[in-house]
Amino acid sequence: MASFVATAVESALVEYDPGLRKPAIESVGLVAGIVAAAVSQLALDQQIHLATRATEIESAVAELVTRLTADLPVRSHKRAAASPTAKLSPVRRSGIDELSGQVTTNWAGPVAGPTFLERTFGISRSSLNRWQRRNYVVSLRSGGRKHVFPLAQFVDGRPAAGIVDVLSQFSNQRAAWLWLIRPNSELNGQIPIELLKQDRRDAVIEAARAQND
Repeated sequence: MASFVATAVESALVEYDPGLRKPAIESVGLVAGIVAAAVSQLALDQQIHLATRATEIESAVAELVTRLTADLPVRSHKRAAASPTAKLSPVRRSGIDELSGQVTTNWAGPVAGPTFLERTFGISRSSLNRWQRRNYVVSLRSGGRKHVFPLAQFVDGRPAAGIVDVLSQFSNQRAAWLWLIRPNSELNGQIPIELLKQDRRDAVIEAARAQND
């Protein structure tokens, strides 16, 4: 796992910016591989919990990567910042998009597509499609006709009970998900999606109805 991920990351970095130095590329690949291997060994609940702590992970990894890539030319940083959508090969790009839609995950938290959910959490496409049709799960459009699914809504490989009731109170799923992931005054400042995962469905549904009054 570590070797496979490291090789894929190194290839993507070379394609993204041929000017990056070899030591930096190898260091980033090594870190990515080790992290991927470690996460893959966690229990399902631990993987989901880790996925919901994106801000903390981003800060820690950013600090580590900064130290590991301190010798990168300034021009590389400028080019990356000026062109965040620099071309990757079709295979690499599709793999990145499968894990998350970058624009979506900026506000929605960690999200994933059907392939990632099936491989990582054992959620079959047929189950996902059924949940989506019945509004049992939050799905967000991520470019074209593709949809991604916020990871924070899953418990033991299933969407938290009560999501369908919350969705019925909103005009669209984006608005519903924003409400679910923000502290709510009706719930004493607690986050609705976390309460749903604690089987406190009635309180969350009541709060969702109250926001429309």
